[in-house]
Amino acid sequence: MGICSRTATFEFNIVSVNPRNKNLKLKRILTALILFAFLFSNVNSQISINGSIGVALPLGTFSNATTVGFGGSIGGQYQINPKMRAGVSFGYYGFISPETKMVNETDQMPGWSIYNISGTYNYTYYSYKDFSFLAGSDLSLYLCRIRVIGSSYEANFGLAPYAGVMYNLNDWVKLTGNLKYNLIFTSSPIMYLGINLGAEIPFDKIIGLFTGKSK
Repeated sequence: MGICSRTATFEFNIVSVNPRNKNLKLKRILTALILFAFLFSNVNSQISINGSIGVALPLGTFSNATTVGFGGSIGGQYQINPKMRAGVSFGYYGFISPETKMVNETDQMPGWSIYNISGTYNYTYYSYKDFSFLAGSDLSLYLCRIRVIGSSYEANFGLAPYAGVMYNLNDWVKLTGNLKYNLIFTSSPIMYLGINLGAEIPFDKIIGLFTGKSK
């Protein structure tokens, strides 16, 4: 009788306690998901996706090895506060060699290929109506290669200070333009001036296109 009582009490406690634990865990999970969604929605409004195309003019000794370059970049930025932004970008410029004949074995135009992976920062120092004037700098890892048979990419760090302007076209698009001085730290420093035009779109607008909540 005593054993049966204990068993019955034990089984009753299991049935009554476990659902409470499950409900408590479920409430915690739901609370965490709601909090994450709230934070993510706020972060979305502070992130923008940008892209640009441009030309690059070689400077210094680099101008002896190549002529004009063409390329572009794509990236994203986070609005730290109304004046400061930071982000990442990925870019490429292809430079044409003064020797314009094609390389038969590779069917490539002689010249240079330069990729960059960059951490970016800029500061808006003046605004007037829909215009914002900013200055900033990139800290980059550059992958450089001369387009000849047997060559490979070399990795070097570099800086790219710049000054630019942004025009607020509408709620969806901001037009951008900048002059960017690229300095790659090699035994013979590579320098070139980028002249870039581009645009950026708020990330929450892009998300809205897929969720049907765009405004």
